[in-house]
This record gives sequence, structure tokens and C-alpha cells, in this order.
Amino acid sequence: MYTKIDSEEFRMLRDRLDNSVGELNKFFDTISETDISGNRNTDLNKLRILAKDVANNALDLSKIKARK
Repeated sequence: MYTKIDSEEFRMLRDRLDNSVGELNKFFDTISETDISGNRNTDLNKLRILAKDVANNALDLSKIKARK
């Protein structure tokens, strides 16, 4: 079942997804430029949070149908 939204709401959801993907990419860039910190739990927790944010934003977008 789709939720109907207007184009502005769609743009906001799309921007949220773009931002969360950007944050995830920055995290991977940081890891590739430096060694993983001494505290692996911190790195893995941050990765988990960023990946969850991307997944949730993608799920929100998959549930919508823009109004015409």
C-alpha cells in the first residue's frame, strides 16, 4: 500500500536519503584514509547507525506515491 504525498514532501524524503547516503560515504572515505580507530566497537556502532539511517530513508521512499 502506498502513501500519497505531494512533490515537496517527496523532495524532502529524497533529500533525507541523499544526506544519509552522503554521511555513510564520508564514513567510508574516513576509514579508507586512516586506519580503523583503536576502538572497533565505536567504528562498528557508527557504521550500524549510518546504515540503518540509509535503510530507513530508502524504506520511507519505497512506501510513497507522489500526488499528481
